[in-house]
Amino acid sequence: MNMAHFRHQRMRAVHRYGVILENVRSARNVGHVIKSGAVHGAGMVGLVGITPVVGRKVMRGSLGAEECVTVFKSMTTEGAVERMRCTWRDVLVVGVETSSRSVACSDLMSDATFMDKAAARGVVLVLGSEVDGVDASTLALCDHHVHLPLYGNKHSLNVADCASVVTSYMQQALPPHATLPHPAGSSFPGILEYPPEASVRPPNRVADKFTKWANKQLGTFQHPIPYG
Repeated sequence: MNMAHFRHQRMRAVHRYGVILENVRSARNVGHVIKSGAVHGAGMVGLVGITPVVGRKVMRGSLGAEECVTVFKSMTTEGAVERMRCTWRDVLVVGVETSSRSVACSDLMSDATFMDKAAARGVVLVLGSEVDGVDASTLALCDHHVHLPLYGNKHSLNVADCASVVTSYMQQALPPHATLPHPAGSSFPGILEYPPEASVRPPNRVADKFTKWANKQLGTFQHPIPYG
């Protein structure tokens, strides 16, 4: 499938949900999650904390999918959720993490009450790193917790593999949404999008230059954005 056809498919198949990656270090994993989001109709992908912005390593995994879904950088999960709320008001926040509150993803997706709310309000999926998972403070903000049942000797999945399964559930459960997310631009403090608005676009829109430009723009934050 060429990129022009991929973009055309996105115009017809975007759904009312987004994905937030919280402190995921691996640029390759980030790229794979962006691709899974684009393939399964996600409207946005938010990169939070130390998660790398779009760069050469991320693009090796995303294979151009960063051009087919709105990708943005935020230093906090709260900021990323607010960014998505500018498009889908009052979204449901779902933490993908095993906890005392968590239910199997398939069970939640088959819950008629949840799906009615999700279709009307939209959903934000929050995933953390394989080692640390989703932060406890973030889980406290989530409306629901879900997990993928694992019956083998290991009890965690690679974040990219997990994202592929969960986004596939979302694609099947949610109806397509006609309105694409609108870029936030500079009106959202602490939010940078790829590709940026024309007024602040880095030279040639080269991914490496975007990475350096983003570090400069967000230089007021405590932690610099790692190169992707």
